[in-house]
Amino acid sequence: MKNLLLIITVLMLIVGCSAKKKPPKSSINQTTDKHTQEQPLTKQPSGKSLVGHDWVYPDMENMMAAWKFMDDGTFNVSQKMFGGSTRYGKWKDLGNGKVQLTYDDGGFVKGTQVKATDTITIISKTQFQLGSTIYRRY
Repeated sequence: MKNLLLIITVLMLIVGCSAKKKPPKSSINQTTDKHTQEQPLTKQPSGKSLVGHDWVYPDMENMMAAWKFMDDGTFNVSQKMFGGSTRYGKWKDLGNGKVQLTYDDGGFVKGTQVKATDTITIISKTQFQLGSTIYRRY
């Protein structure tokens, strides 16, 4: 009986020591391999990443809307929908990938009331979202 208990104990130690431990839930964005360094969290893009590029929907060959952001904090957007229009305004970086837009037209385009302000979400270096529409950098 002592031999059986000794064998079971040794087997449990061997199995327990050879099993890989799961990382704690608090280290979801960290690597668990001891041979690599811990990866830092990706920094959220800022409003500055919008400047100097054309942003289009859906793509350059079939463009329905295009945005341009300037480094002085202004922007313009032209769209073909509803007879076409161009809007101008100012942008402000709110942090965490959010940029507030304030339109110069006060919320009226061709006599139609529209939003006077909007907030876009920067998804990546090449995409931002306004409402349900995703614009791509060209």
